[in-house]
Amino acid sequence: MGYDDGKMDKAAKSFRCYVRPEGKRLVAICVDLNLYATGETAEEAKQRLHQHLQNAIYAASIDNSLDTFLSQTPSPTLLREYQKAVRTYRFLQRFARFIAPAVGFFLLVESALATLIYTEAPDSFCPA
Repeated sequence: MGYDDGKMDKAAKSFRCYVRPEGKRLVAICVDLNLYATGETAEEAKQRLHQHLQNAIYAASIDNSLDTFLSQTPSPTLLREYQKAVRTYRFLQRFARFIAPAVGFFLLVESALATLIYTEAPDSFCPA
C-alpha cells in the first residue's frame, strides 16, 4: 500500500542514475536529485539508492515540498560525470559490437555497463 493523495503522479518519472567506484565501495548516484548511496556491490548500492529515493520523495510529499524537491537543478559536477559515463558506455557498446564476433566480448560489456548506467523509477513511495 503506497501513499497516494494525487501528488505521487508528479513523482512517477525516471531519474538519471549511475554507479561509480569510490575506494573499496561502489556509490550509486541519482544525478537529478543529488542523492547518493553506497554498497559493496553495484546491486547493493542501487538497491539502497532506490530506498533512499523512495523515502526522500515520501518525506517531500508529506512536507508539501514535492514540487520543489523534484524540480531541483542537478549538480553540474554530477551531470558532467554522468554524461562522461554515458559517452563511455556508448563507445564501449560500439567497440564491443565491432569485436563481438571475434571474442564474444559484447555480452560481457553490455551486462557490466547496464549495471553502471541506469534510470530509477520508484514503484512505491511508502517507506518500508
